[in-house]
Amino acid sequence: MTFSLDRDLLVFEPRLFAELAWPGQILAAGGEGSLDGVTFTDDAIDFAAAGLAPGMVLTVQPPDNAPPVALEIVSVDSDSQLTVSTLRADTAADAAAPALAGDNLDWHVISFAAQAQAVALEMLAHFGLSPANPASLWSADDIAYPDALRTLSAYGVLATVLAGAAQRGDDADGTWAKAAHYRRLFDRLLPKIRLGLDSTGDGQADVVRHLGAPRLRRD
Repeated sequence: MTFSLDRDLLVFEPRLFAELAWPGQILAAGGEGSLDGVTFTDDAIDFAAAGLAPGMVLTVQPPDNAPPVALEIVSVDSDSQLTVSTLRADTAADAAAPALAGDNLDWHVISFAAQAQAVALEMLAHFGLSPANPASLWSADDIAYPDALRTLSAYGVLATVLAGAAQRGDDADGTWAKAAHYRRLFDRLLPKIRLGLDSTGDGQADVVRHLGAPRLRRD
């Protein structure tokens, strides 16, 4: 389970997926992409078989050596066609917005879902929920409003990813400092979260867990 998607990282780091194209986490890549409005196609790649999904990020290299463009994947329409968009404020309400147009484009899709899952387990451990705490009567499935954890998760994922990038030894762009910055944001926001838990299955929170307040226990 993850509480943020790759596209949520773009809100804070628009160039992340262009600059950190780690070979081990590239799900798909090609050089025959065609982008027309919100439709991206490449007949040489099977998008479904590659595991592409909504919420991931497609990075496209425009012609004439212009800076790479990061687009969120809105839907996987067929094995060779995606609907993509410039970053939307509201993924539920905002329609896909067109980007550039071009043919024979270089592109790749890299996912930081593995880091997002590790951060999700860290968050669940702080709240004492399973599967991070197997003894807990509460699990991640009982969280009533998981979207409330999106920003916290994004901070944690960025801290993890940027720390990993900094370990490669080249810190000319202040990658360590950026990793530490996002970790501080994560640590500051975590105790402010009021986590709603649904004990009845009606979709409404009837238990609130707040890390900023001490827990009382009767001996």
